[in-house]
Amino acid sequence: MDDATPWQEMARMAQAEARHIAEELDIGGHWRRAGAVVNAVGSFRTNLLVRHRDIDFHVYTPVLDHDLSFRVMAALARSPHLNSLHFVDGSRTKERCLEWHGIWQRPGGAPWQIDIIHMESGSTFDGFFERFADRLCRRLDDGTRDTILRLKYETPENEGIHGVEYYRAVLEGGVRTLEGLRRWRAAHPLEGGPLDALRHPDRPAHDHRAVPFPHRNRHRPLCCCHCCNVWTNSLPCALCRNAASASTTCWSYLKGRSRKMARAAGSS
Repeated sequence: MDDATPWQEMARMAQAEARHIAEELDIGGHWRRAGAVVNAVGSFRTNLLVRHRDIDFHVYTPVLDHDLSFRVMAALARSPHLNSLHFVDGSRTKERCLEWHGIWQRPGGAPWQIDIIHMESGSTFDGFFERFADRLCRRLDDGTRDTILRLKYETPENEGIHGVEYYRAVLEGGVRTLEGLRRWRAAHPLEGGPLDALRHPDRPAHDHRAVPFPHRNRHRPLCCCHCCNVWTNSLPCALCRNAASASTTCWSYLKGRSRKMARAAGSS
């Protein structure tokens, strides 16, 4: 469309490139052939990708099989453009997951972050982020969707704003400008982390009715580990502690490094 705004055009291009990368890697095909249920999550699922080049998938198998997970990811790693791949073993935590985080980049192109979280069917987070994304999409209309895309487009890349903060500010706070978003964030901090706001995007933030997850201990409120988006009584979360004990790199470091790499490549 010739009359598309810059943010609409960037969003369309980002979404199209993300789909192309996912298809080229055959992420869904590799995992489905291994018997997994494969779901896109995050901005890739909601069609709200703009500047942050992230492709996120959650995959589910009846049993959390390490050998199967490594076989599938070994097949994906044959791509000449998947330049790095990091593994975090969260199988012994309540999250029951195996995390795979990679950087996909063509020569001379911008890097894309690929996140694949392998979970056990029926575990704590089974379907949680998918349901959130679908509820969000049902609530968005053309106007609010366009506002979110524009705010993401206008946000400087070095200003870290969680996706859920855009959604809450626009849908709950009626925010329409970047300065308004900044003021709204200052007045409505994510006290429990991103997951606190993900529970029910169609309800006011203070309405906690019929929310089975996450459970809050009234004596010691749970908090969210911002690097892994998991609920924990202490920071870093068990997933990061497990990564450290397994002599792998903590995901909080990997996430920050990946985004720094993406920003550096975009400015070069």
